[in-house]
Amino acid sequence: MVRVFVDTLNPNQYTSETELLTCVKLVRAFNFSVIWLSNLPTSLFDQIKKNYQTKNFLIYPRLDLDTRKENKEDIVHLLRQNRRKYPIIGIECTTPDIAAWAAQDNRIDILKFPVLQFNKLFSLSVGNLMQKFNKFLEVPLSTLYASSERTYIPIIRETRFALSRAVKKGIPIIFNSSGSKPTDQRNPLELAALGHILCLDSQKALDGISTIPNTLLEHNLKKIDSNYIMPGVFRFNIDQNEEE
Repeated sequence: MVRVFVDTLNPNQYTSETELLTCVKLVRAFNFSVIWLSNLPTSLFDQIKKNYQTKNFLIYPRLDLDTRKENKEDIVHLLRQNRRKYPIIGIECTTPDIAAWAAQDNRIDILKFPVLQFNKLFSLSVGNLMQKFNKFLEVPLSTLYASSERTYIPIIRETRFALSRAVKKGIPIIFNSSGSKPTDQRNPLELAALGHILCLDSQKALDGISTIPNTLLEHNLKKIDSNYIMPGVFRFNIDQNEEE
């Protein structure tokens, strides 16, 4: 089976446009077929899509919510404004309350957690809610690559404990770089190798950078289609000429 690999770019305020374009070129050169670009201004996203998208390299916008910068009320407002504009919406949960709320909000697709608090914040109760409301768990691997040597062991320990809980509950796990600069980028097999170390399952690691994110994307593209009304209900336009 030929896998369709997916990666995410998550530029921050320190990422220059030149670095961002270099990242896009690297992701394409690494043979990813799909890229999610996080939190870009519409004009810049449209420019990148126009210049770099091909039939074999598809580019989609993504919204990531940062609970360290926005309070819950602001996040709810952003969700109301943007749910139908983005096929993918993720949130980094920095408190137990935010994690429990996000796990139940049907506008949020992906939950992620600070690496050194992963196992603490991704608690048994949050895991139960994510399972019930069909949420995806994301592991941005660039944070591990960029960590200092003294934090490797606690980060890997935290992540392994958390992922073992996710696997037991059947919560889909997404691996990606979520990089903000060119040195964060890795090819799919390197990401899968680290994912294998973290979840102790090579198949789940490969699925986490291909099958699982593609399944989420396909499902959500239907939800933001202009003909979508509600789950299971779509608007169909009937051509009067065809009827005759």
